[in-house]
Amino acid sequence: MKFLKDKSNNFLINFSKIMIILVILYTILLFFNKTLNFGFAIRNTVVIILFLGIFLFYRFYRKIILLYMGYIFLILSICLSFFLITVLDLINFSTIIIFITSIYFFFQINIYLYHINDNIYLNILAFLLFFNKNYKYKLAWNYYNSNNYKKVLKKLKNLKTYDALYLLASTYEKVFEYNKAIEIYSNMLNDKKNEHLNILYNRGALYKKMGKYFEAMDDFATCINCQTPDPKSFIALGIIKHELGEFKEARIFFNKAKLIDKTLSSFIPNEYK
Repeated sequence: MKFLKDKSNNFLINFSKIMIILVILYTILLFFNKTLNFGFAIRNTVVIILFLGIFLFYRFYRKIILLYMGYIFLILSICLSFFLITVLDLINFSTIIIFITSIYFFFQINIYLYHINDNIYLNILAFLLFFNKNYKYKLAWNYYNSNNYKKVLKKLKNLKTYDALYLLASTYEKVFEYNKAIEIYSNMLNDKKNEHLNILYNRGALYKKMGKYFEAMDDFATCINCQTPDPKSFIALGIIKHELGEFKEARIFFNKAKLIDKTLSSFIPNEYK
């Protein structure tokens, strides 16, 4: 990005180093002179945190862990400077400048994160500010869409909501741990409040992948014997019957699927069209 390639960044990096050192030395001096009070201590801490955030951002913006540390420091500097102004009532030129500077560089780091298409930081921000209690589930979805299934399993650990369990089962399917996925689907079906045909269909599809045709047919049969029959299940049953050599039964299921939803014809083998 342009603002990261600017020559003034070297100035910001060096200036941040100098400010951090000067504020630390000034705080030590005030301490030994016994003139350091709570307000000064908080303000000096905010300045140190602010310039630490600026330094980490402009110096290590390519290293994601240090970049997030800078991100956290800038959030802290905004919160603490706001605390100085509102709670401690230290409304003066320095605290206002600190507050505005914190906000400015916080927006800069957000622009950069948006530019590199890193949407995970939004969920981290939600977690830090306690805006969203489902941050772990949303983080898991981001990892799932990035094919990082190991992190999905880690984030979904101990989450028991319907959506989290469904995503967990889907992840186990992606990593070919079919038995674990089936176990989750089965547990979800035991809870009548969470009884859904898509779970039955997914479990049946997993049984089919494992070669357990009778278990698969049982789930698909349940899907078609409901008030609103699932046309996909007719297709699935037709394919199983075809693979078992029961061609007449297969044709019956395929024809029923076409009657319910003609758009599913592309999933029917050519010899049955």
